[in-house]
Amino acid sequence: MDTIYYAIGTLMTITFFALVIATVYFMIKPHHLNKSKYINNPVSRQKVFIIGLVIIFVVLFGFSSVMAATEPVSVKQERISRELNEQKAEQAKL
Repeated sequence: MDTIYYAIGTLMTITFFALVIATVYFMIKPHHLNKSKYINNPVSRQKVFIIGLVIIFVVLFGFSSVMAATEPVSVKQERISRELNEQKAEQAKL
């Protein structure tokens, strides 16, 4: 399970950075998107920016929900033990 967790995290991180780079590239050179003869309305920098932002937010939301749903056992045990230690420390102060 840990391997799957880290593989998904790595792939999502690579995808996120690739999308950021692609958005910046096509904002600088939108004419690369307009080379197709099927495009009736040329793509502007504003359209590239808005579409890029939407895709980046979708990837970030997917990344956080996938990471929350696939928390490995070792990470979960570590989190639970840390929370218990914090609770014991707070009770000891009282």
